[in-house]
Amino acid sequence: MSGEQAAAAGRRESVSLLVDCDTGIDDALALAYLCSQPQVELVAVSSTPGNVGAEQVARNNLSLLELCGRPDVPVAIGPGLRCGSR
Repeated sequence: MSGEQAAAAGRRESVSLLVDCDTGIDDALALAYLCSQPQVELVAVSSTPGNVGAEQVARNNLSLLELCGRPDVPVAIGPGLRCGSR
């Protein structure tokens, strides 16, 4: 069944996602939203530095996933440099 056929039938196809985020407020809300969607399979979350370093982002991601009832989602720590930094 295509996505259009599923939508017409009132069903949604599931989607698997690997989320890469710095877990600022925008990413935190997006991650919480994704956790609430039954058709979304969170494969993993990678933690990249933003306002704080990657290790703190990973801790924040773990806490948020726990709060959302998804402690089963693996969390990885990305590189220590922000995108575009040298």
